[in-house]
Amino acid sequence: MNGLAVSVQVRTTLTVPEIAERLGVCAPKVYQMLADGMIPNVRHGRKYIVSRAAFERWEQSLGERGTIVSVCPSTNGN
Repeated sequence: MNGLAVSVQVRTTLTVPEIAERLGVCAPKVYQMLADGMIPNVRHGRKYIVSRAAFERWEQSLGERGTIVSVCPSTNGN
Protein backbone atom coordinates (compact mmCIF):
# COMPACT_ATOMS: atom_id res chain seq x y z
CA MET A 1 0.00 0.00 0.00
CA ASN A 2 1.17 3.47 -0.73
CA GLY A 3 -0.64 5.07 2.21
CA LEU A 4 -3.44 6.51 0.08
CA ALA A 5 -6.94 5.97 1.37
CA VAL A 6 -9.20 4.15 -1.02
CA SER A 7 -12.76 5.38 -1.03
CA VAL A 8 -15.43 2.90 -2.03
CA GLN A 9 -18.78 4.50 -2.65
CA VAL A 10 -21.74 2.25 -1.85
CA ARG A 11 -25.14 3.30 -3.19
CA THR A 12 -27.87 3.56 -0.58
CA THR A 13 -30.49 2.02 -2.88
CA LEU A 14 -30.81 -1.23 -4.83
CA THR A 15 -32.09 -1.78 -8.36
CA VAL A 16 -34.62 -4.43 -9.36
CA PRO A 17 -31.94 -6.46 -11.23
CA GLU A 18 -29.72 -6.40 -8.13
CA ILE A 19 -32.59 -7.60 -5.95
CA ALA A 20 -33.53 -10.30 -8.46
CA GLU A 21 -29.96 -11.60 -8.49
CA ARG A 22 -29.72 -11.64 -4.71
CA LEU A 23 -33.01 -13.52 -4.37
CA GLY A 24 -32.47 -15.81 -7.36
CA VAL A 25 -35.72 -14.80 -9.04
CA CYS A 26 -36.62 -12.91 -12.22
CA ALA A 27 -37.26 -9.16 -12.39
CA PRO A 28 -41.06 -9.53 -12.92
CA LYS A 29 -41.23 -11.50 -9.65
CA VAL A 30 -39.38 -8.68 -7.86
CA TYR A 31 -41.83 -6.12 -9.28
CA GLN A 32 -44.73 -8.26 -8.03
CA MET A 33 -43.14 -8.53 -4.58
CA LEU A 34 -42.64 -4.76 -4.51
CA ALA A 35 -46.24 -4.12 -5.59
CA ASP A 36 -47.51 -6.56 -2.94
CA GLY A 37 -45.44 -4.83 -0.25
CA MET A 38 -43.36 -7.93 0.48
CA ILE A 39 -40.11 -6.04 -0.10
CA PRO A 40 -39.84 -2.72 1.77
CA ASN A 41 -39.96 0.17 -0.68
CA VAL A 42 -41.11 3.70 -1.37
CA ARG A 43 -43.08 4.43 -4.52
CA HIS A 44 -42.19 7.61 -6.42
CA GLY A 45 -44.54 7.86 -9.39
CA ARG A 46 -43.98 4.65 -11.32
CA LYS A 47 -40.57 4.04 -9.77
CA TYR A 48 -39.83 1.80 -6.79
CA ILE A 49 -37.08 3.01 -4.46
CA VAL A 50 -35.56 0.29 -2.30
CA SER A 51 -33.29 1.28 0.57
CA ARG A 52 -30.25 -1.00 0.80
CA ALA A 53 -30.43 -0.98 4.61
CA ALA A 54 -34.16 -1.81 4.71
CA PHE A 55 -33.76 -4.53 2.08
CA GLU A 56 -30.84 -6.12 3.93
CA ARG A 57 -32.84 -6.18 7.20
CA TRP A 58 -35.76 -7.77 5.31
CA GLU A 59 -33.43 -10.22 3.56
CA GLN A 60 -31.94 -11.35 6.88
CA SER A 61 -35.43 -12.02 8.23
CA LEU A 62 -36.41 -14.37 5.36
CA GLY A 63 -37.53 -17.65 6.81
CA GLU A 64 -37.98 -16.26 10.31
CA ARG A 65 -41.64 -15.46 9.66
CA GLY A 66 -42.27 -18.34 7.28
CA THR A 67 -41.69 -16.08 4.27
CA ILE A 68 -41.43 -18.05 1.05
CA VAL A 69 -40.05 -16.58 -2.16
CA SER A 70 -41.12 -18.64 -5.14
CA VAL A 71 -39.15 -18.60 -8.35
CA CYS A 72 -40.46 -17.25 -11.62
CA PRO A 73 -42.87 -19.29 -13.68
CA SER A 74 -41.44 -20.92 -16.77
CA THR A 75 -41.64 -18.69 -19.84
CA ASN A 76 -41.15 -21.51 -22.35
CA GLY A 77 -44.77 -22.66 -22.26
CA ASN A 78 -44.27 -25.62 -19.88
